[in-house]
Amino acid sequence: MPESVQGFFMIVVGGLLQGMIMAPMPYLKKWAWENIWLAYASFAYLLLPWVFALWTIPSLFEVYASAPQVAVVR
Repeated sequence: MPESVQGFFMIVVGGLLQGMIMAPMPYLKKWAWENIWLAYASFAYLLLPWVFALWTIPSLFEVYASAPQVAVVR
C-alpha cells in the first residue's frame, strides 16, 4: 500500500474515532459519560496507537531496542 494512502487511511480512522466518542451513549444509559470517555480514551490513546505502530513499522521492538534509552524515555 502506498504511504500516502496509508497515511490518509490513518487520518480518516482518527477522525472517525474522534467523532464517534459519544455515539454509544444512548445504549449505555447506566454509565456516566466519564466512564464512556475512559473506555474511549483507553482504546483511542493507549491501544490503537500500538496497533497502528505495529502495523506500520516493521520490527518496531527492534527499533526501540536499538534506540538510546534517553531518547525512548523522553
